[in-house]
Amino acid sequence: MKLSFSPVAARHHICCPSCDEPVLVVHPDRCEVPSGRYWLRDGDTIGPLYQLLSEPQQKEACDAILMVGGCSRCGDDFYVATVARMDGAYAEKQDYLHFNRELGPQRNYLCSAEGAPEGVPASWLVTEYQTDAGRMHEHTLGPWPLKEVEGVVGVAGVACCGTLVAGNPWEQVTTLLHPLWGAMRETLLEAGR
Repeated sequence: MKLSFSPVAARHHICCPSCDEPVLVVHPDRCEVPSGRYWLRDGDTIGPLYQLLSEPQQKEACDAILMVGGCSRCGDDFYVATVARMDGAYAEKQDYLHFNRELGPQRNYLCSAEGAPEGVPASWLVTEYQTDAGRMHEHTLGPWPLKEVEGVVGVAGVACCGTLVAGNPWEQVTTLLHPLWGAMRETLLEAGR
């Protein structure tokens, strides 16, 4: 599978899956939320995905998270999958992957996957940061409507309890991201050459 990046030329809207209202406006070098608030409010690591990865893949500098947000217009909830990747080991780059360090300039792209399995979106947002520790790609796939919060959001917020239920958002993003994992890494490495 091959990933292709197209620079965001002017602006691109990421829209609510329920009412089609823009929830994020993507410019070539920044993003803005039309409501002036957050478009994503909570998330958790996609633990089941890491269980499918090889031991070397589990040590790569990456972080995959299911994030939940909501539309300021219709009030419906939705979720996205984000994957932040850098070259190197997780232990060395985790502060960047968790946005706890200055990331530097950003460029926004729309990514598409040639030969992708069914269910992979036609395109998704990739933000490229030029950190002082190297290039970082953050893939944002979705949003998809969050019809049932049970099993996704609990009393402590968004949490994955490790069990996958068919059709559940955790299962959906695990199934979606696993076949893209190697291509995401290759694209990051190619961009740095």
